Amino acid sequence: MNLSITDLVTEEGNWNNDALQTLFTDQAIKHFHSIKYPNPLDEDDRCVWRWTPKQTFDLKSAYANLAGSLWSPKHAIWPVIWHLTVPQRIRLFLWTAQQQKLMTSVERYRRNLSSSPSCLICCNHAEIVLHSLRDCDSPKQIWLQILPKPLVCSFFSMDIHQWLSCNLSSNFLHYSLDISRKLLSASFVWQLWKCRNDYVFNNKGISDATIIHQRLTWAKCFYGNASPSNATPLQSHSTVSKWIAPRPSWFCLNVDGFISASS
Repeated sequence: MNLSITDLVTEEGNWNNDALQTLFTDQAIKHFHSIKYPNPLDEDDRCVWRWTPKQTFDLKSAYANLAGSLWSPKHAIWPVIWHLTVPQRIRLFLWTAQQQKLMTSVERYRRNLSSSPSCLICCNHAEIVLHSLRDCDSPKQIWLQILPKPLVCSFFSMDIHQWLSCNLSSNFLHYSLDISRKLLSASFVWQLWKCRNDYVFNNKGISDATIIHQRLTWAKCFYGNASPSNATPLQSHSTVSKWIAPRPSWFCLNVDGFISASS
C-alpha cells in the first residue's frame, strides 16, 4: 500500500485513524495525536531573530540585548563598587556577586557540573551567592567576630543587593579596627570566596584566626592606599630604576602593586 502524508489526514484536517491503524501500533498512533497534523498551507519552519525589525541577526542587537540583561550603567551599586580603592579584580568579583553570577554549587548544578546544589561546607542548604559569602556556618562565625553587636540583626536580614550596597558604601570606621567599613567588607567578601574555593576544590582548611588575620591585612593595605595620612610609612630609596630587558626565554610581567610575603 502506497500512502502519502495527505492520506493520513482527513478532509476536516484531523488525523485519519483508519489509515494510521493499518500502518502503526497503538502506541505510535498516540504519539501522532500528540503532535500537530501536517497542513499544506503551512509555511516551512525558519529561524528568525526577534530583536531586529527584519528578524535577521546582527551583532549590534545581540550585544545590546546581552548587555541590557547583565547590567545597567545607571544601577546604584555600580558607582559604589567602581569607586572602591581596591584592585580591579576585586571590583569585578563584587559586581559578579551582586549579579548573583558566582559559580556556587547551585550554579554548577544548573550547568551539570555538580551532582548537587547543596553547600559542600555545611551540607544543610542550597549554596546560593549570599549563603556562600554570609549565611553558611563558616563565614557567619567569622562575620560575628568583627561585627558590632547593634549591627548583627540587620546585617543578616538583608538580601544580596541591600547587603552589598549597605556594606560597600559605608564610610564609617570600624569601632575597634580604625578601618572604613566598606574596605573591610570588600576584603572579607573577596577572601571568604577564595577560602571557600580552597576548601571545596583543594581540600585546604584554614583556622578562623588565620582567615581574619589575612583579611585584616588586606583591608589595612586598601585603607592605607585610600588614606595616605593613616598608612604606615614605607621605607624610601633614592635609587633610580629603569626597565631592563629579560634574558632570552624569560618573560617580564609588570604589575602595579605588591604584598609582603609574611601576609
